[in-house]
Amino acid sequence: DHIKKIKDISNRYGIKVSCIGSPIGKTYIEDDFSYELNRLDRAIFLAKYFECSFVRVFSFYSKGNILDKREEVFKRLAKMAEIARESKIILLHENEHAIYGELSLQSREIAKELNSPNFGLVFDPANYSVAGEDVIEAEKNMHDYITYIHVKDYSIKEKIMKVPGEGDSNIKYVFNQHRD
Repeated sequence: DHIKKIKDISNRYGIKVSCIGSPIGKTYIEDDFSYELNRLDRAIFLAKYFECSFVRVFSFYSKGNILDKREEVFKRLAKMAEIARESKIILLHENEHAIYGELSLQSREIAKELNSPNFGLVFDPANYSVAGEDVIEAEKNMHDYITYIHVKDYSIKEKIMKVPGEGDSNIKYVFNQHRD
């Protein structure tokens, strides 16, 4: 009933859903993967229900060092991308602190390794600022795999999120790189 109400309100006001912002992959890599697969099934249902093609995902935390879990991260993401392909959905990986893929070169590595039309990257300039990366370099590293852009900005000095264009995340540059 809840999602039907949301869809009815969205339709009434002409609002379209562009992406299901799921928490899939914000779990420990050591945990049972079936939990994430169940959440993926639900997110795909929601994407189809709201007539959108994208589901946001993450690439797992670890109780140890996530960089040591590279193969398991890729195995799980590849399985998720295969399910997305079968469902005609595109998964969008977003970077997050302490996951495999926190940094732009790791995110690019994931997209390159999976090499799937059903797996792309979210470019969130603020998240790269928070991670201590130069946003311009991060965008260059990921450019060929960026499928979706989040509009967020971050002040490095103040250590807070800012209105887009008022922080240090080079929002204007990022948009200029992705204009048609």
